[in-house]
Amino acid sequence: MNLLVPRFGALKSRLLLLAGLLTSPFACTEFDYQKHTDALGVAGRSSMAGSAQRPAGSGAGQAGDAANANGGEAQDSATASADSGGTGPAAEAAGSSASRNAGGAPATDVGGAGPASGGAATTTAGRAANSGGAGGRSTSVATGGTPTVLAGASTGGALAVAPIPVAPDFRLRLEAEDALLSGGAQIGTSAEASAGRFVDSFNGTLTWSFNVEVDGYYAARLMAAVPGPWGEKLNGLYVNDANVATITTTDQGGSSALYSADPLWISLKKGQNTLSIRPGWGFIRVDYLELTAARNDHATVANTLIDVQASESTRRLMSYLADSYGQKIISGQQGIEYVSTVSDLTGKEPAMVGFDLMDYSPSRVAHGQSSREIENAISWWSERKGIVTFVWHWNAPSKLYDDPGREWWRGFYTTATYFDLEAALADPSSTDYQLLLRDIDAIALQLGRLDAAGVPVLFRPLHEAAGGWFWWGAKGATPYLGLWHLLQDRLMNFHQLHNLIWVWNGQSAAFYPGDDSVDIIGEDVYDGERNYAPDVARFSQALQYTRADKLITLSETGALLDPTRWLASPAIWSWFMVWSGDDFIANEVWNENAMKRAVYTDDSVVTLDELPDLSTYPLP
Repeated sequence: MNLLVPRFGALKSRLLLLAGLLTSPFACTEFDYQKHTDALGVAGRSSMAGSAQRPAGSGAGQAGDAANANGGEAQDSATASADSGGTGPAAEAAGSSASRNAGGAPATDVGGAGPASGGAATTTAGRAANSGGAGGRSTSVATGGTPTVLAGASTGGALAVAPIPVAPDFRLRLEAEDALLSGGAQIGTSAEASAGRFVDSFNGTLTWSFNVEVDGYYAARLMAAVPGPWGEKLNGLYVNDANVATITTTDQGGSSALYSADPLWISLKKGQNTLSIRPGWGFIRVDYLELTAARNDHATVANTLIDVQASESTRRLMSYLADSYGQKIISGQQGIEYVSTVSDLTGKEPAMVGFDLMDYSPSRVAHGQSSREIENAISWWSERKGIVTFVWHWNAPSKLYDDPGREWWRGFYTTATYFDLEAALADPSSTDYQLLLRDIDAIALQLGRLDAAGVPVLFRPLHEAAGGWFWWGAKGATPYLGLWHLLQDRLMNFHQLHNLIWVWNGQSAAFYPGDDSVDIIGEDVYDGERNYAPDVARFSQALQYTRADKLITLSETGALLDPTRWLASPAIWSWFMVWSGDDFIANEVWNENAMKRAVYTDDSVVTLDELPDLSTYPLP
């Protein structure tokens, strides 16, 4: 398959400047996906699923392109996604979409749409929930509050083995003035500071060295401030020299008062460790960083849907997802063509398959594209009894450049179209607004075929918007949210489609549409080849979007999760979806065959043969 990974140039530079955290590799055979991966960030390479897929007869072929688009969405979880804190969507913006032939979007907040909003000094941390239960997780990870920011160490600080529970009463305060200061950071005095002194970071770095007695997951809570009416400031959090999160600190109405942020989750190794706050977008005033045992109370989620008219099969599926959450993780593979590959390598088949509506986009149909994804999805549900999820790499409705490097089939990328979403939404009488409705109606027709066949769909549209590499996120959060609500209203109310479970995958708090518009939160993570860590940091990032008990899932990943490490971590993922592309699943670039077998044969992983009969599963 040919995965197209666009070079993100200026965008990559911007993402790296903001947080220095982008890394998101994609399995591409033709393009330089390593570059794309780097953009997404080591810690949070999230989805870069969206590389433009080539038209039939233009090289890889339509099917291969779609898989590439999907597999190319690596987002930068670390810094590109300011939102993700270091492990975010930015990667895709940087070019993840291109890498996934289908056109997924990177998941970094920093990418194009800005940092996740949500409170002062937030960082990404992994949710340390252990819900116990047969074949499920242990309850050993302590929890102490819901992290609002992103702070997890998928790489660098990631543990190579299952951690020992951190003592519940563990507490270590690292005073700013005791840190090694460099690059202009200066000590100041204030009666408000815990020890009478603080550090103004300016463009400098604070680094602490310290010891812990056990490998484990820790909650890091920052006491800091923006010393002026200057909005949000972004800085990188590094664990043992690995960028694991982007710390977002927000001014308190112009006040320079210090405040305590929600905790971020990180993993530390037994013995000596280092923590650093490195410059990104603006300086902050730091009082201290305090470490405690990580805790997660998010093991129970709601089994209700935002659509009160949801079909019976849709409610049954949601009931199963909620019941299994924290007990098992559901296996998933993007691209029906890779199911046989998984079976050949592991002896098992994925319980869930990812499909793409990309080639039903009218601007692609106009160029001769066609698709059998709907037929394949109906067969997977009705005949194979598997779970169906759809992404939509939406080719822009019009205004495609269609010149070298910006071909029409790359039309879901910001760089390949001059379609102005903000302007279109501002004028419902405009041609461009009517084209948005035309495209939505075309997709409604396809989703209606699934509804008529009784197929419930985990629907993940407008993904990785915060990265900015997809046109639906390029103008920022406000137009994106307008499009999300327009799409949802048009499908649910105008077209009366009630077979959809809405999976939001914007990867930034600023892009969150609201609890009444989201059923499930998804994170796209590409942390690096053969990095089987549980992506605690990205999970923490997802926790910061809402206080509601939403199910959280690993909606795209490059590398599999080591079941042993996942079960011992605070991260509770509902399912994982390995992206399409030979490098992700067919060969051993991203995942070794031994790990594939270990994952698919583990008792904690649900495979196709282990799914219950979802057509009769108990209703909530």
